[in-house]
Amino acid sequence: MSDILLLNPPYTSLGYKAISSFASRSFPIGLGSISGTLRDRGFSFDIIDADALNIDIDEILRRIVKLKPRIIGISTYTACIGVTQKIAGSLKKVMEDSIIVLGGHHAFAARGELLNECPCDIVAIGEGEGLFADICDCILNKKDLNTVKGIYFRDNSGKARYTGERPYIQNLDELPRPAYELFPMDRYMGHFFRGWTSGCRTPFINMMTSRGCPFTCGFCSNVLWGKKVRFQSPERVISEIDYLVRSYGIKQLAFFDDSFTLDMKRAERICDLLIEKRYNLDISCATRADLLNDNLLEKMTRSGFRWIGIGIESGNERILKKISKGQSLKRYSDALKMIARHRIASYGSVIFGYPGEDKSTMRDTLSFMLANPVHLPQISIFVPYPGTPIYKELVEQGASIPGDINQFSRVVSYNTDISAWYLVFFQWYSYFRIFFRVRYFNLIRKTFILPIVIIDLARIALAGSRLGRARRRVKRVS
Repeated sequence: MSDILLLNPPYTSLGYKAISSFASRSFPIGLGSISGTLRDRGFSFDIIDADALNIDIDEILRRIVKLKPRIIGISTYTACIGVTQKIAGSLKKVMEDSIIVLGGHHAFAARGELLNECPCDIVAIGEGEGLFADICDCILNKKDLNTVKGIYFRDNSGKARYTGERPYIQNLDELPRPAYELFPMDRYMGHFFRGWTSGCRTPFINMMTSRGCPFTCGFCSNVLWGKKVRFQSPERVISEIDYLVRSYGIKQLAFFDDSFTLDMKRAERICDLLIEKRYNLDISCATRADLLNDNLLEKMTRSGFRWIGIGIESGNERILKKISKGQSLKRYSDALKMIARHRIASYGSVIFGYPGEDKSTMRDTLSFMLANPVHLPQISIFVPYPGTPIYKELVEQGASIPGDINQFSRVVSYNTDISAWYLVFFQWYSYFRIFFRVRYFNLIRKTFILPIVIIDLARIALAGSRLGRARRRVKRVS
């Protein structure tokens, strides 16, 4: 048994269950990076990736009680903070002497408020590698927590204290490789559509090779990594890929960088190294429409990129300006056509229900998706996440924002002329309009394995009906 436990809670909720077979099971990058630092600093620790193992809260508690860790580090996500609250609350009842540390995106956004919202002892704010290791060192060796920058905690009198901002890690190449050997590497898989190009979703790994985003999209919270972008070197990126291919036979690779091609010369160098290695990987990334060109896309095709995600967000220029995307519809259209010319599939993300939207702007978005070569639409219903500019704006306007923020279990409309019901209806109506047309099949027939696509589309239609029933059950319960 170890003194320290790292826990990745399950994402699934009542609403998610209907679509869980389509979702990815991603490697928890934050906990993974922390695990490498703990290993290199000589700590003994265990890991439970409950999401990958698909275990419920009762089984999580049983395993943790059996391990009896002194420190429990839990990664938090806004969409499943309710699950984290249940786990932490139950742990405090049966293991009251254990120290619960919460970190991750929701912790950064909620900050000191999380001490009141969730049964925990410490809230870690910032990049977790050295931060969590320092917390463990203080607790296990009875040092003063006030010396650790970047945490909220309660002192002996019960008063909440904040130790001040922690500086960002500048050289990402210095971060150790994650302790992959302690994770269930055979359980990670890509989204369902990964099988459309390769026929399989595993063996899969996701990695982040940069931190930070200089852009100011209203719905996005980039407070955790900051606006200054820090990069791993191409050589460091390839070194880790090489280890994963040799050790785990990785075939599916997803870059989770906010904009993988932000530094296009660096992206080209990574592609050159991948071409030299001849891994034969199926690779995906996300980027912006203005961060692509033909030369880069040619190299991306040769190095194994099969998917590129573009955050379109809206097919209406007024809504794009309100979101502060800094992009135009023409630029999106040109980028999507350029991607298609290079035989790379695109997944285009759009949002329905952003504040200020109406039914006509939603129809504009659908029209844009129908008119352009988007191989896979990803249509979300707007959710205001803590830490984002639009969340602050809505709070200032007096909007009622539910605590269980999750578009799959509770839909809320922030526009008076659009109902929550209509948002759900138009989301699924748009999927059917896009998927079930001759033009779409003409687009995908040379890129995808059609029998797999047809089967998945039928399963999506079935999941849609189940999701509707799940939402109605949630509504009755609430």
